Amino acid sequence: LPPMPQLIDYAHHEIRCDWMDVFLGATCQFCIGTSSGYYVIPFAFGKPIVLTNLPQVTPYYGLTRQDLLLPRRLINVESGKHLSFEQYMSPSASMLTNDKQFSDAGLRWVENTPEELEYAIREMLQRTSDSSSSPQSDDDLQRRFKTIAEKCGLKYGGQQVRALASVSQDFLAQHAELLEG
Repeated sequence: LPPMPQLIDYAHHEIRCDWMDVFLGATCQFCIGTSSGYYVIPFAFGKPIVLTNLPQVTPYYGLTRQDLLLPRRLINVESGKHLSFEQYMSPSASMLTNDKQFSDAGLRWVENTPEELEYAIREMLQRTSDSSSSPQSDDDLQRRFKTIAEKCGLKYGGQQVRALASVSQDFLAQHAELLEG
């Protein structure tokens, strides 16, 4: 990254080391991560997670009430239409893990936009900045998403799963049509 005020490019900084990875994960206010791995360190210390650009949905089921999900949108290449959350969270689409598998399935994803990331981070900042605030209750869009997630969760071996984490409120508002089957 280019030099910026109030930013440390830790991945390329001289202080980067294993114990610092753990220290930062254990002491952060929250972690902005992807499913590629680092988020598990702050998660192990009970820190809130904003899980972004999630192409494979199964990590969602391990998140807690304090976490936020910012999924990628999936597009059927042939039709040009977005997959609904139910399609996105159901096998086989939910089990794809790499570019070739998505391509072979006729799907492509849309990376989260800078605006989607900004709104999700602002939401998490608001959630974590006031420790005296009571937990937010789910609005209709969140309840609908979680109902879909729990229904789709049954497709992984028939065991009941709980959908605990919310999707970024702005993302759900912007893409409410994905809640339709």
